[in-house]
Order: sequence, then C-alpha cells, then structure tokens
Amino acid sequence: MSNPFTNKRVISSNELAILSMHQLFDEMLTLYHTMGLIHNDKLRAVLLDIDVYEQMIQRLKELENRYEDIEYANQFAYRMDLPDEHWIRRSGSTSRLTFLQHFTNRDDSSP
Repeated sequence: MSNPFTNKRVISSNELAILSMHQLFDEMLTLYHTMGLIHNDKLRAVLLDIDVYEQMIQRLKELENRYEDIEYANQFAYRMDLPDEHWIRRSGSTSRLTFLQHFTNRDDSSP
C-alpha cells in the first residue's frame, strides 16, 4: 500500500514521544484528520479523527448492505426469467400460510 500522507501528516515515533497531547489531538489531528506514524522508516500506524473513523464505519456498513443486496439479486434473478408454466399456482381460496405449509409438510415426510 502506498503512503497517502504528506510530510506534515506523518510523525516519527521519536517525535510522538515528545509531543504533548494538546499538540497531537487539538492541533495536528484537528487540522489533518488523519495522520501516519513512522517507525524504522516505515508507516506503521494511522491515527484517525473520531469523525473520520465514524464516517468510515458508516460507509463500510452501507457497502456491506449494498453487497448483500447485489448477492441476493444475483442469486434470485433467474426466477424473474422463468416462464409462467414453471411457477406453482395457488388457488384464490387457499391462504398463503396453508399453501406454504403444504410444501413444508411434504419436505418433512421425505426420508
């Protein structure tokens, strides 16, 4: 993964040790919203402003829901293409519950 942080948004572990909490949270994180921590010349950690973190979590939930919807749509899309003669008909006098129970009972009796 490439380093998406500019020099101002990256601090070394040595600098972190001497920064005050006020400088880190009230100045730097408020200004940049995300910061990278460098240790041994490698990006090792990322600090996120709480608002950025919450936005990421919300967006992740939205994407997970969208993915789930797409999966269901793909899984059941073939049903829309079935010709009418392949659909099971229910008479108007039969309740939906009775109709569905008929199929459940039939499955229970199989070995």
